[in-house]
Amino acid sequence: METPGSFPSSSAEIDTLLFDLDGTLVDITWRGLELVFMLRAIRRFRGAIAPWKFYFAFWDAVKTSKRHMTDRTNHQVLLETLHAHSTTTLEDITSRVHAYIDEDFAKLAGYFSPIPGARETILLARDLGYRVVVATNPSMPYQTVRLRLDRAGVGDIDYDYITHSENSTRCKPSLEYYRELLGAIGARPAQCLMIGNDIEKDLPAREIGILTYMLDTPHVHRQIKRLAAAQRLQGCGDFVRLQGWLRASGPRSTREAPSP
Repeated sequence: METPGSFPSSSAEIDTLLFDLDGTLVDITWRGLELVFMLRAIRRFRGAIAPWKFYFAFWDAVKTSKRHMTDRTNHQVLLETLHAHSTTTLEDITSRVHAYIDEDFAKLAGYFSPIPGARETILLARDLGYRVVVATNPSMPYQTVRLRLDRAGVGDIDYDYITHSENSTRCKPSLEYYRELLGAIGARPAQCLMIGNDIEKDLPAREIGILTYMLDTPHVHRQIKRLAAAQRLQGCGDFVRLQGWLRASGPRSTREAPSP
């Protein structure tokens, strides 16, 4: 492993930053979140899925959408799986899911808050000419990603691409998620740096040639020791250290501008 926060010389090719969302750009207050989420969902799906059955149906849909091997989007698979557990039509399930997102999920905004340094890092990356991608685990629809970006204090930034369940057919840690993302943004692995906080979900990007930077948290340290992940990790530190690297490097387009 390189010295934490340092990168090999091949990082000179990097011009695209892939930011994870949950735990990287936005902090989540987990205490009470799942209970409130589930109670609102049970109420929303009353009459379509029995309350006593909904918990199992929902998590079955989530797991299936994360593990399927079809060409359908993760969102389509979730809807179809929920429908299979219901006594109503697919159209009705779709309508209820959208209503839940519009009306119920929005009321959970207080459980999400900014992570210090995230906004400054993204703005710096933009100023330096990097392409910036939100490479979140695409298990939820676009609007829920937008809400979390807003709560993170980075929702007003223009991103080059955002992964979500409606435009993705795979989830982390599948290598196909990263290949699909590269295809969507038209980038080679060596051009990209994955910035995250979860060794199990974000570090697999390295297996297809994407360099990786993990935010330095106690959880990441425990994962590195348990998974022997250090050999695949290019950098580990806070946002300040990452900002220093961005200033020192800069994408090739800004360092090698043609002469007038």
